[in-house]
Amino acid sequence: MNYALTMIICSIVFAECTAPHMMDKKYDSYKECLIGGYEESIKKIEEIELVNKHLINVKFNCKPITRA
Repeated sequence: MNYALTMIICSIVFAECTAPHMMDKKYDSYKECLIGGYEESIKKIEEIELVNKHLINVKFNCKPITRA
């Protein structure tokens, strides 16, 4: 089964989150998706300049890809 990684970026200061963003890469297992989620979260935190000012955090979820 393959898994899709969905990420959401939130600001605690503004009490707002972005809409969920599905990443392009698909993962072969839930564990690989979780590892990818943590790695992508680190990349996003490093890219965002106002992490400390806006208290940014990144949430992610791994969902199975179902085929119809």
